[in-house]
Amino acid sequence: VNPELSYSVVQHKSTGRLVVATDLIETIAKKMDFSEDESFEILVTLKGSDLIGTTYTHPLYERNSPVLAGGDYITTESGTG
Repeated sequence: VNPELSYSVVQHKSTGRLVVATDLIETIAKKMDFSEDESFEILVTLKGSDLIGTTYTHPLYERNSPVLAGGDYITTESGTG
């Protein structure tokens, strides 16, 4: 994560809970092909620096991984931030 970005824990019935850059919530919802009346429910919003040192369940592999600090190369220009 970028310690300076804002991240949100969001939830939707098709995805469960995800952590994404707050500025990309709408973009990700569009890529998920949500209908116009559907959106992510925002459960909490945090600074990236608050996430460093926590753990998450990897979305593709059955493992827990630590959240690491990245640099300013992590942006909201693409991906999930």
